Amino acid sequence: MILKELSSHDKKWREIALNITKGDKDLADDLTQQMYLKLMNYKKFNVYFVAVTLKNLYLDTFKGKKLCSLDSLHYLESRESDFQPDDRQQEVLDKANDLKWYQVELLKESYDNSNRSIGEKYNMNYGFVHREIHKAVKEILGENYTEKYKNSNLKYKK
Repeated sequence: MILKELSSHDKKWREIALNITKGDKDLADDLTQQMYLKLMNYKKFNVYFVAVTLKNLYLDTFKGKKLCSLDSLHYLESRESDFQPDDRQQEVLDKANDLKWYQVELLKESYDNSNRSIGEKYNMNYGFVHREIHKAVKEILGENYTEKYKNSNLKYKK
């Protein structure tokens, strides 16, 4: 009985939901359907009660999430591109695939962090981190290691 009475005002409910969702028709339709399910066991209703129910359903949908409209991001350009490595890059990638998994992870971390901070972050010895990163770099660069990877911390260079 209540569903018949509720659905007789369907256009009004969808209009209210569309207003709440700021023009997102699909979300407004979903909220309206959820509202029907939520209110089907009630004995009576009024417009205010339905509007508050729709608003609360909307807020529950995004609880803990930040709301951001895609319209506000229209100026962003895509940076996607198909990466096609040249022969030298492919050689480096193949060598990197042959490394131990922890060496790869340490190399990735070394782009943003110092060896000491990596050691502290993962509760590892600084010397171990330093050695494994250098082993990985040496493995990847091969014979070009001494000319391309000049580092004053390497003892044999001093």
